[in-house]
Amino acid sequence: MCAAAFVFVFAGAVAARHRAGAAADLAALAAAARSAGGSGPDEACAWARRVARAQQTSLTSCRLTNGFAEVRVSAPTRIGTAHATARAGPAAEPPQPTPTSPPTRHPASPHEPQPNRTAPNRPKNNHQPRRPTPSRPRHGSREGCADPPRGRVRCASASQPG
Repeated sequence: MCAAAFVFVFAGAVAARHRAGAAADLAALAAAARSAGGSGPDEACAWARRVARAQQTSLTSCRLTNGFAEVRVSAPTRIGTAHATARAGPAAEPPQPTPTSPPTRHPASPHEPQPNRTAPNRPKNNHQPRRPTPSRPRHGSREGCADPPRGRVRCASASQPG
């Protein structure tokens, strides 16, 4: 029983650590986005605090340097407090489009679709249509039969097959 309680408490601490990590990531992104949008450090950190609170954590510290936001978040657990730090900011340089030629395709490539090798009159999905048999009348043949559910043909008289 003591081991089960330990596992329960440990699982709660691990979950709180993951929650704190996710909240720190989101708070850092919020602060960096506000900072990149022209907001000052106080407003950017206020947004980070709101995001952390929405994730049921608390913002411990928030620092903005050259457009980068570094935040520290804490989440309470049964055995203590889980902490997480995250940093977010603009990319070093936006990726530049490069002119490229279309990829060359080799006919022997395993990823290249192979040409259709089926006979011209055969369906491409290899599905053979059902042929009527004496025990199964052709679909739509309703002589002496009642209207069936879902298009199936059922005959009312015993002399009809089916």
